[in-house]
Amino acid sequence: MLVACAAPSTYTGYVSSKAYTDVEPNASFAIVSPNSGSMAEVEVENLITEAMTARGLTRAAGIDTADIAVIYSMSTAPGRGTSSTTAQSVRDGAPVEPPGRYNRHMQVLLYKVRDFDEADGATIVWQAEISDVDSNADEVNVGEFFVSTLFENFGKTKPRDSFHRLVVY
Repeated sequence: MLVACAAPSTYTGYVSSKAYTDVEPNASFAIVSPNSGSMAEVEVENLITEAMTARGLTRAAGIDTADIAVIYSMSTAPGRGTSSTTAQSVRDGAPVEPPGRYNRHMQVLLYKVRDFDEADGATIVWQAEISDVDSNADEVNVGEFFVSTLFENFGKTKPRDSFHRLVVY
């Protein structure tokens, strides 16, 4: 008999955002971040698209027809070793160490495509970033939490703010 269990993740970290200009109503956008084609990255792009369209923006066919370009980066890297606690359990006579920790970070940057100037660069509309450390390295689950948390502040300036949430998948 198989029993399905939900896997909880604890997110503890920081989020911040800065609005530079207003986001035009009904603006179109294109995601221009390099994408390796991994399923996790495709899912994160879909999550960003859902968040943008939920706020009244429309996805353009490409960067040449977009009002706003969206650039994002997301990284997960091993943290500093394992938890400092002693072994939690024993399996086959050997201690089982707690899982490793991962430093996770995501940044989203929106800029106006049509206002690009060689001398001045791009006009940034909004940017946000989030980071935390946890034992969950699943980019899709982390991406879902990160995108939803970042876009709670869409179009707003919010200084570095800490969070602590338990999410069950």
